[in-house]
Amino acid sequence: MTKTHVAAVLFAWAVSATAQAAVLKADYQLQDSFASSIGTAIDLIPTDPLGQNGFTNDIVFGVARRVYIVDGNNAPSSDHAGLSFDATGEVGLANYSAEMVFKLAGDTPNTDYERLIDATGRTLDDGFYRGTNAVNEQIGFYLGGDVFGGASMPDLEYVSVVLTVQRTTRNAASEVRAYLNGSLSQFAVTDVLNINNAGNILNFFLDDLAGTESPDAVVACIRMYDGALTDDEVKSHTTGCIAGTDDLPTPAPLGLVLAGLLLMAGRGRRQT
Repeated sequence: MTKTHVAAVLFAWAVSATAQAAVLKADYQLQDSFASSIGTAIDLIPTDPLGQNGFTNDIVFGVARRVYIVDGNNAPSSDHAGLSFDATGEVGLANYSAEMVFKLAGDTPNTDYERLIDATGRTLDDGFYRGTNAVNEQIGFYLGGDVFGGASMPDLEYVSVVLTVQRTTRNAASEVRAYLNGSLSQFAVTDVLNINNAGNILNFFLDDLAGTESPDAVVACIRMYDGALTDDEVKSHTTGCIAGTDDLPTPAPLGLVLAGLLLMAGRGRRQT
């Protein structure tokens, strides 16, 4: 293979890798604000039917900072509290990552599950949960049956949780992965976490409208990525989405990559 051919192959690889890499599109640090510190994403949307949500001070991973309290009732569903992200024009509806640091306030009464993320417009029971005692307080998916695993997630302790959703050619449905504190907890193949509702809304801590599994939580930050973070990228975020720590490395601009490849190709032509 000539250097020109090598350059062409590397060019194609660079374009492909750039297109598939996860890109941070919204960074919500929740410092007395629902606004993203980057990009064009609209503010997070709070649901606070009882007027009990609010910002306060706490210690997160050893650092004092502002956090947001989510405080509702798990029944009736009109009392559910949470936060919502409008994904329109920001992330792929079947190709995204949600990264958050939070703690749960305690086992939700009279339920074996606590909803972490809903992508169905609050229409289905299936989704991303933490199980309570019935599944050893693990995180995972309810898909008409339990798909939970990994380490237990304790109450009243801040954790970093990542959900990735990726549509590939390997399966007929999306690949979904749940991570707790950098370690893969569970994997499944399902379209239930594709953002599939009229408003393109992704809900945090809000259960379906017929459900009773909406937990109280204290949220330090939420980040949204267009594309699926890799295992190594998740592992490198040892303090999750907290700003200024273990941020996803910024790839070299595509123009610089292409300039280097073209230079290699030019040198190859001169030497032949």
